[in-house]
Amino acid sequence: MACAPKTFHKPAQPVQLVHPTFNASPSVIIYKTRKDYSKFVPVILSSDKKKVVSYPDPADIRNQPTPTALAQGYWLDNRGINDQVAFLNITYQDYAKRTTAPTTSELLAWVIDSDPILEMYNCGATYSYTDKAKQINEVIQAGKTGSIFKKIK
Repeated sequence: MACAPKTFHKPAQPVQLVHPTFNASPSVIIYKTRKDYSKFVPVILSSDKKKVVSYPDPADIRNQPTPTALAQGYWLDNRGINDQVAFLNITYQDYAKRTTAPTTSELLAWVIDSDPILEMYNCGATYSYTDKAKQINEVIQAGKTGSIFKKIK
C-alpha cells in the first residue's frame, strides 16, 4: 500500500510592524471621519469652534494630494490637520480654481462638519517610514493601532 506524499507548507513570514519614533519632527497623522470628506477642503478651527485659525490658500492645494485611503476606513493626512479640523462644503478641485483665498467669515459659513473626527492617531515621525500607507495598513490590519500609535482623539 503506497502512502501519499506529505505536503509541507512553508509558514507565512510574520509581518514586521513599524515601530515609529515620536519626537518633535513632523508627524504622520491618520484619522476616521463620520462621513467621507476626502474630497473636501479642511480648515482648522479655534477650540470653541467659532473662528477659522488655519486654512490653505487656493494655490497651496493645486498640486497637493487629497488624503490617502487606508484600511478599515482610516485616512492618511496629507495636509497637516489636527483634532480641531473642520471640513468645508467645497472640494479641493473647486477651491483650487479660486484666484484668491476666501475670508475667514466666508470659510466659517462654508463649514459642513465642525466635529468630523471619530478617531485620530499620531503615527510618529515621518522619517520612521519607507512606505507610509503600506506600513500603517499593516499596523491597522494587525489590530495594533492603539498600541503602536498615540491616540489624539
